[in-house]
Amino acid sequence: MLATELQSYLEKRAISSIADYIEQSTISSALTETVLELTQQLSQYQQLSAGRTIFDDLEAAIVYLEQLHRSQKTVDAIALNKTPTITTDEPKLKDNLSAELYKHYSADLQNLLVTDRDKEIAIRALLDDKPIQDVEEIIFASPARWTQDEARELVLIASNQLATQKSEPEQSLDEKQRKEEEFLAMAVPIAVELINWQLRESGSNSLRFKRATLEKQGRELVFTHDERGEIFRVAVNRNQSGKLEYSPIYIGSVEREDIQVWQKADHVLQQIIEEQQQELRQNKGFSL
Repeated sequence: MLATELQSYLEKRAISSIADYIEQSTISSALTETVLELTQQLSQYQQLSAGRTIFDDLEAAIVYLEQLHRSQKTVDAIALNKTPTITTDEPKLKDNLSAELYKHYSADLQNLLVTDRDKEIAIRALLDDKPIQDVEEIIFASPARWTQDEARELVLIASNQLATQKSEPEQSLDEKQRKEEEFLAMAVPIAVELINWQLRESGSNSLRFKRATLEKQGRELVFTHDERGEIFRVAVNRNQSGKLEYSPIYIGSVEREDIQVWQKADHVLQQIIEEQQQELRQNKGFSL
């Protein structure tokens, strides 16, 4: 009877101690282990010498339970600290898909340095509404063999650059328009003088450049690049005071090459004007 009471007491003590420190879900397993241990303890106690009493065994059992309780509390604390966090990251792209996307977005970028190329690839992928994680995987497929941190940094730079571009569309548009206006203000007067000179010299309404052609089509002047197509098309007129007027009908993308071409054309035109003036002076001298 005393053994039964001891077991009942220890079970209650175990439940009370464990419930104070661990979750209810672990009580049954801890209790099972405790009862098994107590059963073994009681079996051993029955074999002890007659000099020990049941109360000595009870005290030893209580000490054992307290040690078990402390060790259980420590284990639970360690387990709590190591509990993995639940993540919601989407699955990464497969390696072959990342390589295919990298190849797709790198079209016509072969001449860029690897850093500039991969940054542009990241921008293109972001413009395609690819998730940041997918873009990082695409950049990670680069032949440059970026580390995961380097790929992430490249994507961050591209994202910031894209955000800056989107926040300043009006400024970019104004800058483009200003550049076009300055280009036409330089090119059109030179083009008019050159085509007039060509008409006087040969009667042709077309003037050939090294890699482009200037043509007079009715009241329009058209400058066409051999590879890039029309650079500009303008309607030209002179008002009653003889001042040149023009209005753009079409203007393509203006590049540094175009500006250089018309700077050279201006130099040639000045030579023509100088030669004509010298010829006029010589003719006047002969008539004296």
